[in-house]
Amino acid sequence: MYYCDPDTVIRQMHKNPDFADGFDPVPRHKFDKKDQQIFSDFMTGNWVWRKANKIAENPNNKGAMPIPVIAGSDKTTVSVGTGQNEYYPLYLSIRNIQNRVRRAHQNVLVPIAFLAIPKSGR
Repeated sequence: MYYCDPDTVIRQMHKNPDFADGFDPVPRHKFDKKDQQIFSDFMTGNWVWRKANKIAENPNNKGAMPIPVIAGSDKTTVSVGTGQNEYYPLYLSIRNIQNRVRRAHQNVLVPIAFLAIPKSGR
């Protein structure tokens, strides 16, 4: 089993200078020319505004920001030299990174765990 500490990965992503021009530390509103709200990134959505407001209610949270974490997995079968093992990589990303940066940068989605499941002979 391969494993990376998610807290460490999140901190590294937060500090990554490659994301500096496309990182939202706080929720933001975006409007078109007709003054209609545009939902273009996670941090422009209503859910994150509600969470940020909840964080701000507590005076001990001064300087805190929401960092929404997204995790996902898929099954990958590797047959060459492995005997048909199934692998389940677990990926992590933070949603403070704007979509335009997310699409252009390979380090936005980080594998944090890699589980190998041997197929049983039936």
